[in-house]
Amino acid sequence: MPSRRLERLLPTRRAATVLFVLGVVLLIALAAWWFVFLQRAIEREYRLTRMGYDCRAALHAARLGGRDGALPADGPLAEDPEFEIVALTDDVEGPFVLLQAPDRDRVLRPRPAVLAGLRDNHESRQMMWLGEGAFLLALLVIVVAMLYRAIRNENRFRDEMEDFLGRVTHEMKTPLAGIKAVLQTIELGHLQADQAGPLIQQALREVDREERLVQNVLLAQRMRLPQAALRAETVDLGALVGELVRSRAPLAVWRDRTLRFVPAPGVEAAGRGLVQGEHAAVRTIVDNLLDNAAKYGGGAVTLRLDEQDGLVTLEVRDEGVGFDDATAATLFQPFVRADHGAAAQRKGTGLGLYISRRLAERMGGALVAESAGEGQGATFRLRLPSGAVGGGAVGAPTDAA
Repeated sequence: MPSRRLERLLPTRRAATVLFVLGVVLLIALAAWWFVFLQRAIEREYRLTRMGYDCRAALHAARLGGRDGALPADGPLAEDPEFEIVALTDDVEGPFVLLQAPDRDRVLRPRPAVLAGLRDNHESRQMMWLGEGAFLLALLVIVVAMLYRAIRNENRFRDEMEDFLGRVTHEMKTPLAGIKAVLQTIELGHLQADQAGPLIQQALREVDREERLVQNVLLAQRMRLPQAALRAETVDLGALVGELVRSRAPLAVWRDRTLRFVPAPGVEAAGRGLVQGEHAAVRTIVDNLLDNAAKYGGGAVTLRLDEQDGLVTLEVRDEGVGFDDATAATLFQPFVRADHGAAAQRKGTGLGLYISRRLAERMGGALVAESAGEGQGATFRLRLPSGAVGGGAVGAPTDAA
């Protein structure tokens, strides 16, 4: 109940968008207000300072004009060194005040250095205003862009998760339905002894399929943790691939198709085809590549194992639906599947290739894919560091989830 109340308090997607736009408008309005206010404040300060000098000049002129006798000598005033008395000539610039005295060719004015300092200070304040305004504008653009990106990513992730949950639910229900059908058939007791064996084997294969699906989901979460490390083991990749191909060949999905494993010459020799990596992780990669080939691989799928220059390469080549350049860019992204063409008709979770590439990279290898285009097949290449020559022992399987 508390969670439902919390969900009611959280804004909907449209409300969140409205709040975001409103927040951006308020930020822009606040920045504009600050920009105009600071500019007016700088101009007002400059005018008031100039007016202050005018008032001080008038006061000094009144005081000097009321004296008996001659004016002080030309130069800075003793009472206020920021002002000076100079002779009135054509090159004397204002502002100045004529002195009321018999000698009418004298003026009182602020010293030029004082006025220059005042102008320099005003210009520096203007530059500060422009610099801070530009910085604030850049900061505002960055913040808005980051907020927009965060909201867009959150909406996209929500859509992907909703789609993923729907697909993974379907993928999990399919093997469960097969297992349930087998158990119900056995429960009725109408099976002959020779009929029960194949059904039980089919149920076990569905269990394996369900287990691989759950393992992929758990591995997807594990791969999102940067501190998650894989154990270093020596894995006989050739033996592992051969075992998986033999176990997959009898499945219904391969009955009308060809699944071949062709090691390169010399790879089956002792100490060849060994890789460094966690056994369960390597097995998961090969499982996912075989699942991908089963869904999109067409009539024939060939696996080829080779070893050169300290790298062991497993190549999975098919004659299936292939992919174009646009699909290739998202092929290894989580929860993403093709939304057009023949590939869109296949079911899946969109996690297998993502997990496989991340596992290969964690083990110091790589997983790449290439295709000549839609309907022209695809080739997946798994490259892993070669294991110790002569070791030959396969690391014990571990729980990668």
